[in-house]
Amino acid sequence: MAGIAKQVRKRGQPFEAPCMLLSGGETTVTIRGDGRGGRNVEFLLALGVALNGEPGVFAIAGDTDGVDGQEEIAGAVLMPDSLSRAR
Repeated sequence: MAGIAKQVRKRGQPFEAPCMLLSGGETTVTIRGDGRGGRNVEFLLALGVALNGEPGVFAIAGDTDGVDGQEEIAGAVLMPDSLSRAR
């Protein structure tokens, strides 16, 4: 998703901005350590790292059953400044 989002921003391919990239299905994550969160949080953290603050790219990941892994949350939101705020 990060690669496609960057391609849209830099080259207008495969779509011109503004646009929305939508995907569905169950993601797979590898559990390491004792961190908290689930698939949606993992997806957005990895996306945030890959995007590295790419301007104009926002993302949301949500779970239809209302929980994400072992947590009581249903997902997360990523904004261009999310990583810098977290640091």
